[in-house]
Amino acid sequence: MVRLLLTMIEQLNELEQQVEEMAASLPELELVKTIPGIGTKLAAAIIAEIGDIRQFNDAKQLVAFAGLDPGFSVQGS
Repeated sequence: MVRLLLTMIEQLNELEQQVEEMAASLPELELVKTIPGIGTKLAAAIIAEIGDIRQFNDAKQLVAFAGLDPGFSVQGS
């Protein structure tokens, strides 16, 4: 069991390294990381969830997409 756990930890570390390397290639990564509390992994996850930012006409649509403004609905999504 210990050997299995150590193998899984090693694999997790390798995956985390791959995520960091892939995230470094994202042009918007540094911009998203300027948000307080956002590191590389979370910035990459946010970018992946948002997708092409051009799908939103303005910031309000992005906020609604994220579910942070219940009074505003995103049409066509």
